Amino acid sequence: MDLNISMDLKMFIKGKLVDAKAINILKLNSPGYIHSLKMEMEEKNEEIIDLSNEEPQFFIDHVPSAMNAITRLIQN
Repeated sequence: MDLNISMDLKMFIKGKLVDAKAINILKLNSPGYIHSLKMEMEEKNEEIIDLSNEEPQFFIDHVPSAMNAITRLIQN
């Protein structure tokens, strides 16, 4: 089983990529983990957000289909 799964949280403003942060797959089940990454990115890019007068949009990129296989292995 390959645990080198790469996932990124990406922040866009007005359809343009502003920032990206790697997601630690081992922390995905931790309450508030993704929210804390969003907050870090918003703080880091506060000036850009203020100037844009628009709320950033967040997306998780590279969600591998292998995640489904891992879930099946855990359930069996």
